[in-house]
Amino acid sequence: MKKCAACARESGDKKYCRYHAKALEQLKSHYDSWVDAYDDGSAISWQDYLTRLQKMEEAGQWVREVIEAEMKKER
Repeated sequence: MKKCAACARESGDKKYCRYHAKALEQLKSHYDSWVDAYDDGSAISWQDYLTRLQKMEEAGQWVREVIEAEMKKER
């Protein structure tokens, strides 16, 4: 059994446990909205999106943990 990349929970054969997988799913679906909002030619990258969300107080704990794990992957 694999461990979740964002916490110590078991994740089966997946990268994230069900809670963090849902957070990643939400991040990805909301990214499309951000891309549409930046449709003025100043496209926002996935990395920039994560960085901006990480600074927002409204982001929940699971989202923040997924962002940290995803940003480590990008380094």
